[in-house]
Amino acid sequence: MSVLFFDYWTTGIHNFISLHERLKQLKVKAQLLHLGSWRDSTVSVKEELHGILCEDISLYENNILKALKVLKPQVVVMLNTTLIMDRTMNRLCRMLGIRTIYLMHGIKAIGSDLDEFVLHQNAYWTWTKRLGKVSKYAGLSFRYFSAVAKNNPFEILDPRTYGFFIQMAFWPGSAHERPWPHKDIYCDRALVYANVYRDLMLKETGYPKDRVVVVGNPNLDAAYGLLRDPEAKLRARKRIELLGVKSERQAIVYMEDAFPEQGMGGWTDQTRIDELKTISATVEAAGFDFIIKMHPGSHSEGVIKAFSNSEHTHVVLKTDLAELILGCVATLGHISTTLMLPIILECPLIVPTWSPGLERYGYYVTAGAATPAESPEALADLLKKVNNGLLLKDERLINFVQEFITYTDGHSQDRIVSEIVSCMKDKSLIPQKVAA
Repeated sequence: MSVLFFDYWTTGIHNFISLHERLKQLKVKAQLLHLGSWRDSTVSVKEELHGILCEDISLYENNILKALKVLKPQVVVMLNTTLIMDRTMNRLCRMLGIRTIYLMHGIKAIGSDLDEFVLHQNAYWTWTKRLGKVSKYAGLSFRYFSAVAKNNPFEILDPRTYGFFIQMAFWPGSAHERPWPHKDIYCDRALVYANVYRDLMLKETGYPKDRVVVVGNPNLDAAYGLLRDPEAKLRARKRIELLGVKSERQAIVYMEDAFPEQGMGGWTDQTRIDELKTISATVEAAGFDFIIKMHPGSHSEGVIKAFSNSEHTHVVLKTDLAELILGCVATLGHISTTLMLPIILECPLIVPTWSPGLERYGYYVTAGAATPAESPEALADLLKKVNNGLLLKDERLINFVQEFITYTDGHSQDRIVSEIVSCMKDKSLIPQKVAA
């Protein structure tokens, strides 16, 4: 039995580490196929990261069909489904009889927050930027249509095949979040974190209902383990002290979101640095150390340099997130998936709603799981109350856990593995025909 992880680069390898370890225990071979060389010609063609064999597509002459025929996976696990190469992979897998699984790997905006996100993305992708990507997307589109032609040439004449590409040209923000319904975005299984994301997927993508499975958030498994561990708080304290927080001081942690890299709200590296300096000054003035946990996809050099001489602000690239948050007295952030951790660890969560371009993003606040800070001055006032237990414990928080987390048993990764193994063994799980 074999499983192929598929992603665009190796930066997201952390999404597969625990899954790979569990599959290995079951004697299931798994590796990563990525497209890293398409954006960086210096990437390693073949390497091992965290025990996972990672191969670049260039090893297979940049041909996904060839890679699939050589590797012969029984299941392909992918982190996205709406982008052109996801559609290409899905189409080729279906043609070869290979099962596909979409694995949710981060929270998604819903309702008015999703409306705002789509508007921001459409505004970000100006016509100048779109025209600048014509060459790139022409090449990607050619690969996709070649796959369609190999599988069923008649679909080239079907207008529905082109809906996504029309979206990409005129409404790029909608193309990924509210894609034109088409069979090539539907995997054999879509594994999502919680009830609210199942409902979102059914509504926004038209996903077949019987293929969407709620498995819980695997990123929260470790946190639930900490809640049952009497030694966890002691280890958490030692962890932040190793970062430079002196024993007599307490710390506030900020979970950075890589907004400049995502093109969010016009953010630049300097926007991020200015924002962090404002928050850092406020936190330090309140008597706390400030820990900045950078997103894995962020270019961190500028932030590291900006705070290199700061005694009470510490920049962290890699750490145990659950223990880091448990060791702090409050968490700051905006829309990061990791902000689920302070919620279940009962650590106060504060969202700086004054941040540029994010004024109307109220994901955690709107759902009743976080407290908004509308200005640096408001943040200062909130920090004074932190030690007195700034934590929402009303009905909204209970509803949030039920809808946005759903499974609280710490066994989400087990459910994911079970779905993968089930797809590998049970041929009846593969739809013979998928409606367009």
